[in-house]
Amino acid sequence: KLLDICRSLPSDASLQIDVSIGKAKVQSGRSRFSLGVLPADDFPAVGSFQNQVEIKIRASELSELVRSTQFAMAHQDVRYYLNGLLLELRGQTVRAVATDGHRLALCDRELDQELGATTQIIVPRKAVQEIQRMLAHQDGEVSLVLGENHLRLEAAGQSLTAKLIDGKFPDYQRVLPRAPDKILVGNRLE
Repeated sequence: KLLDICRSLPSDASLQIDVSIGKAKVQSGRSRFSLGVLPADDFPAVGSFQNQVEIKIRASELSELVRSTQFAMAHQDVRYYLNGLLLELRGQTVRAVATDGHRLALCDRELDQELGATTQIIVPRKAVQEIQRMLAHQDGEVSLVLGENHLRLEAAGQSLTAKLIDGKFPDYQRVLPRAPDKILVGNRLE
């Protein structure tokens, strides 16, 4: 509602917001609005980021990982763990994997840092879309922080925290051909 109010006002308008118990009064010029509000204490707590893993990666590389794989995510599948994007951290590699059970997309990027033990997380579809939107306006390096059941993306004055999907992603390695002998090379545009 507040966004709709701001959109309807002239670009040079200023807002005055007064908050009292259960109400927020928004004024701009001769316009006045009364919005219902909830206590801040009722807002969900962000998960613990103790025992965290933090990686630094260029925004363009993370964007490429997401863009190259997100199309293969499932849409409202009962297998809830397919409705997201698997991020796998192993050695110095970040891998993104998505599948809907019929197709599979996989993309790797090398990092300058050693990540230690293999870590897998499943990022929900909505968070993947928001990450892609956020990265479209970023340049340089971003930080991915993995908590116990949350992911936080930090970039140039912005931060996005998302709850991870609690589930086991299928063993995608089993469907990849071990020693493929049929390789097709072609002109991408043709």
